[in-house]
Amino acid sequence: MRSASTLRAWRELSRYRLRTLLTVLTLAVAVVGVWLFATPQQLGAAMDELVARDHLPDVVLYPDGVALDDAAVTRLRALANIGALDARATFFTEVRSGSRVQDVWIIGVSDFTAQRVNVVRADEGRLPVGPALEVVSDPQNDRSGRAVGAPGETVFVSDFRSATRALEIVGTGSSLSFGNTVVEGAPVLYAPIEVVWDLAGYDVFTRVEFTVFDRGDEATSDTIDRVRAALADLKPGVRYNALPDIRPEGQWPGEDDFDNFLVLFWVIAAVALVSAMVLVATTMNTLVRAQRQEIAIMKALGARTRRVAAAIAMTSLLFGVVGTAVGIAFGMLLSNLLIGFLGSKLIGAQLSWQVSPLAVFGSLAVGVGGTLLASAPAVRRATRLSVIDALGRPGIEGSFGLGRLDRAAGRATFLPRVAQLGVRNALRQKGRAAATIAQIALAVGTMLAFTATVLTMITVSAQSRDAEGGDIWVYTSGSGQALDNRAVEAVAHLAGVDRVQPLTYSPLLVGDTETFAWGLPADPIYPYELERGRWFTEAESRSGALVVVIGPALANVHHLDVGDHVLATIRDGTVEMEVVGIDTTMVGDGLALYVPIGTALSLAGLDAPTEFWVTTTSRSTDDIDRVNLAIRGLLAREGYAFDSALQYIDRAADEASDRTIVAVIMALGIPVVAIGAIGLVNTMTTNILERTREIGVLRSIGARGRDLRRVFLAEAAVLIFVGWLAGIVVGYGLARLILGAFNDAFDVHFALQFPLWPLAVALVLALVVSAMALIAPLRRASRLSASDALRYQ
Repeated sequence: MRSASTLRAWRELSRYRLRTLLTVLTLAVAVVGVWLFATPQQLGAAMDELVARDHLPDVVLYPDGVALDDAAVTRLRALANIGALDARATFFTEVRSGSRVQDVWIIGVSDFTAQRVNVVRADEGRLPVGPALEVVSDPQNDRSGRAVGAPGETVFVSDFRSATRALEIVGTGSSLSFGNTVVEGAPVLYAPIEVVWDLAGYDVFTRVEFTVFDRGDEATSDTIDRVRAALADLKPGVRYNALPDIRPEGQWPGEDDFDNFLVLFWVIAAVALVSAMVLVATTMNTLVRAQRQEIAIMKALGARTRRVAAAIAMTSLLFGVVGTAVGIAFGMLLSNLLIGFLGSKLIGAQLSWQVSPLAVFGSLAVGVGGTLLASAPAVRRATRLSVIDALGRPGIEGSFGLGRLDRAAGRATFLPRVAQLGVRNALRQKGRAAATIAQIALAVGTMLAFTATVLTMITVSAQSRDAEGGDIWVYTSGSGQALDNRAVEAVAHLAGVDRVQPLTYSPLLVGDTETFAWGLPADPIYPYELERGRWFTEAESRSGALVVVIGPALANVHHLDVGDHVLATIRDGTVEMEVVGIDTTMVGDGLALYVPIGTALSLAGLDAPTEFWVTTTSRSTDDIDRVNLAIRGLLAREGYAFDSALQYIDRAADEASDRTIVAVIMALGIPVVAIGAIGLVNTMTTNILERTREIGVLRSIGARGRDLRRVFLAEAAVLIFVGWLAGIVVGYGLARLILGAFNDAFDVHFALQFPLWPLAVALVLALVVSAMALIAPLRRASRLSASDALRYQ
């Protein structure tokens, strides 16, 4: 049998349904904030499941080609500390789809039905059956803007003789490791190993992937040595194309990219949670105020303080339980939608649905425990009320009109009469009005801060994107004739070519920072923007002067300024160069170096540049494709060993990534905007309930429904306008906070973009959202008759 306190609590929930709905929504939004906090942990758990399911390798070796038969693979798998091992062949070539030509990785799999490491799984269609000329396309190709074709279509790739070969796409297949390769720069196709050998002109393996039982550094290093020794027995003098790729324990591909979002998750989740808890406290205080007469009757009938407190606490508890249940459902849905979106767009993986026990526990703590805690001050005040005070009607306090703000509002005769009423009504309950203004300010401020952050990061991203590579990037590949001045001159005379700029590109170390150096001419296509210092001169390029312009992050990390000397480790040793300028462009996260092209050639021991950028006279992608085909045909006829890349493809992928960031930010801002709207509806609904008799008096003296709507809309407009003004300050400060975190992460200073137009947009949106939110309470106020309002209890 339910107790009297429980029955009373259920009656309170069903008595004022609109108020109950708003309170439940308030608590639900607070709980959703908890799930936003848990989203990174949930994504990590989903990725851990995917790593285990796909058997992601702990180590990858890159031999330059080793023949492995079944017996040799079995011996490798039997080595100490090897958990599972597979070998693959890879071929980097070009793929043509329509008029587009782009680079592609073709990954050879020995047996799609018996994969042990880095498993490729079918998502649509079927997996290839060797040795047929069939492939599957990684779905991340389409998501990243690097599409090569759909299932059922035929694509054309170049083999090692530059002959064109047709491959049928029989489905889509995903691999966690290679899906991240697509994100980083090139599409991926999966094929039977025999197909890759046929295309590449060899029958050897170029990747050895394995897991280890003992992940310790020493044990892993010893295992790598044993595998290398076994490969050396099979091919004496085997060389490796890259250093071993060792995956740190607990990490997964794309984790670094996702970590850039963490600051946004923490900020928005904290703002949502704090804002919601303020609203919960205000709501519970309002609920207790609405029960003042009932409290008086309970005390008059002899109820003890403990029983009064228990009755009110039970009502709060039920609100907390219902609100928590709704919040868990919506929070779980929102967090998993974000996980799926981020996994697809940033990591190239389809992630499973996650339920975080920690988030459930946090939801109960915030939704139930937070509600009881938020209602404690109101319960304490209620238990101390005397019967006489409790019987007083809520609404206008005895001190109303005596404060400075009240008197100032009374003297504001320059305002329209309706505006004066709105200001004075907002001041009648200063605490509740302040809480509502705070919620609106947080909602507006969050919108402005995230808009400013997005504009800043997109500006930086676009600047870096436009700085790299012109329209077509042509570079040497393999052995053969190097790209010399004759090649540059020939390309420059092609129809549709605007400018050709030779350059060199080489990796190097500055201290322990891995970066790269660009050898550029004195008048480059690259649109540098110097913070201080100068660019190098033509004379310095001809003389091979050891001067360098550095990126902003490199300057900050190593505390370098104009006139300092930087010591860089290159392929053949070290070189000391004088810093003559500091750039502001965030190419390579601001870590790049720029040296005269003559100096770069001298340091690399080259007679001619290894690559060049081409800009075209037309921005049309079809025209760029035609120029690219013309360049490839010209250089191939002249016997040059080269490859080319279409920069608009990478730029489109980067723009898609920017859109992903915007979408995530907007999704994260939904709870805070919802809090502001709910807070305003809650305030206005409570005001209407508390002033029902006042409405009756106004009705009795001739006030019409539209007059009542104007009065309450004026009050709402005052709260919105003041909240908007406060939100500008909050937004600017929050934007500075977020950018400060990015500054620390990238070791640069981003120039905050905080234009005026979002301020107007924020005000309009606040008014529109609030007008929609006020439809129900205003309809109730305008429809109340004088008799019903005067009889209201």
